[in-house]
Amino acid sequence: MDAAMREAVKQAAKDAETAAIRRMRAVADAESFVQPWVGHLALAQDSAEAVYRAALSTLGIALDGIHPSAFRAILEAQPKPGLQRARVAMDAASMKSFAERYPHANGIKQLG
Repeated sequence: MDAAMREAVKQAAKDAETAAIRRMRAVADAESFVQPWVGHLALAQDSAEAVYRAALSTLGIALDGIHPSAFRAILEAQPKPGLQRARVAMDAASMKSFAERYPHANGIKQLG
């Protein structure tokens, strides 16, 4: 009985250590993931969920009623500071190139 108790305690300690390491890795991964949006978070967080929550709060995003599993996806949907999306130019250049590529296209008529 004594050996069984020692083995159970040893297994429980091993399981607790594994869970703690897994949680610390998740926090470290979350901290590196949010860095492009908010930089280095000065406050230590206990979970990856708390890291994402802090980043989204820093960006001014209301999280009332949102399940924590969605925090990462919401953050991914936000534009990263300093990056701008390419804008499509609305000028005559595209029409000109079409006319140059298909010089006889202006003679095509729709029937009916």
